[in-house]
Amino acid sequence: YPEDTLRKNQTNILLNQFHDIIPGSSIKEVYDESWKEYEKILGRAKELTEQMKKEITASIIGDKGDVVVFNPNSTSCASVVHLGTQELNITVLEADGKRFPVQQTEEGSIVMVDQVPGHGYRVLKPVTEAIEECVPFTVTEQQVETSFFHIEINEKGQFTSIFDKNANRELLQEGKAGNVLMTYEDRPHNYDAWDINNYYTEKAWEVEQTSEICVTENGPVRGCIRVTHPYGASKIVQYLYFYPDQYRFDIKNEIDWHEDHILLRDYFPVDIHTNEAVFDIQYGNVKRPTHYNTSWDFAKFEVCAHKWIDVSEDDYGISVLNDCKYGYSVHDSVIGLTMLKSSTYPNPQADRGHHTFSYSFCPHSGDFRKGETVAKAYMFNNPCSAAVKQKKMEGSFISQKSLVSVDVPNVVIETVKKAEDSEALIVRCYECFNRRSQVTMKLNAEILHACVVNPLEDQVLEELKVSEGTVSFTMKPYEIRTLRFDVTK
Repeated sequence: YPEDTLRKNQTNILLNQFHDIIPGSSIKEVYDESWKEYEKILGRAKELTEQMKKEITASIIGDKGDVVVFNPNSTSCASVVHLGTQELNITVLEADGKRFPVQQTEEGSIVMVDQVPGHGYRVLKPVTEAIEECVPFTVTEQQVETSFFHIEINEKGQFTSIFDKNANRELLQEGKAGNVLMTYEDRPHNYDAWDINNYYTEKAWEVEQTSEICVTENGPVRGCIRVTHPYGASKIVQYLYFYPDQYRFDIKNEIDWHEDHILLRDYFPVDIHTNEAVFDIQYGNVKRPTHYNTSWDFAKFEVCAHKWIDVSEDDYGISVLNDCKYGYSVHDSVIGLTMLKSSTYPNPQADRGHHTFSYSFCPHSGDFRKGETVAKAYMFNNPCSAAVKQKKMEGSFISQKSLVSVDVPNVVIETVKKAEDSEALIVRCYECFNRRSQVTMKLNAEILHACVVNPLEDQVLEELKVSEGTVSFTMKPYEIRTLRFDVTK
């Protein structure tokens, strides 16, 4: 267990998450230093991850050439898995009687895998036969046809129609377009890098100029439309990703930004009737109004969210996932995402340079709970990864395995780590549906002793009874629990 390296990474991350650094309100020299620190942190983390994947893959029973897909999240859902930058001579992977096509892209080989056990792995075997049955899938510069959507796109790269076949309804408001990029003059009264004032919308420009719309991918895993917008001294490139049999579509943004006092936002006016939206926060979520009926409602013209937001009616809604952009507005069912802000004080170069970030749109029946939004958001932020077995390993083949799991969808296993003061295993989980639940947690190890401890791990709060590798306990709504397991090595 690489405790020293992990500890050093954690300490440096916390330093660079200090409240005068993380919001973008420090001087330029701070970010020059922070950039270098993060490069070291991410470099060490990548080395550790690749080494661990290599060692685990080598120990798994299977043949040379098998692809082992790892899921670092608590729960499982469909995920695009990148098989590496090198081109693999694989067209189809198989697991448990189901076949998954492999597509070659500019980023390397990719495959869409439906289920990989949480905090575990699944072994996929390469096969030579091609998949005969294909899901109807059409991607052109003007329209997209998938199992779930009929989408129409105009000359600006905006969505003029998103028809949900599953729900038999139009997702956009009548006469309005989605993926509308807007820029605003952003000159706060007092604090240039800290504030967004409520009058920012008074001076606005739509990003209308488009230099290119072209299809760059059209395969069995996904299709892609690239849209390029020149803007001032900057360039905005969007990659619109669509999937033949996935109830979602993604937008990846590659932006070279060189503007001063310009706020960039993206808008989706959805035809969903609701007076409140749900916003993800750490270890839970919170509801906020979508109207300006009172002064304190109006003050929420820009609010924060971590991995997702959701707007829903009684039986239908849409969740928006993001991988690093946390400023939102939801007013009159128009979803707005803040993409970039370009202040000049105290850092005259704030937000200048190249940015890469993505968001995903996931319609669903019911609310965010039924739509599995929490699981999808974790997967979007921390996708499955893969490694190829280099040597054959004899033994009784097991196609998939999970280190630790729970039997209810509303409890998320957020952390699995070594204890601070011993060789015990720490598992921290939380409840995310506002639902009281009886939970059974299973550990793929022989448990000698189990208990609930406080977050500092220095006080036992409750002893747990162990039965055949499992423990049971109650989770209150939005409760956080830390469990300690003594296990055999």
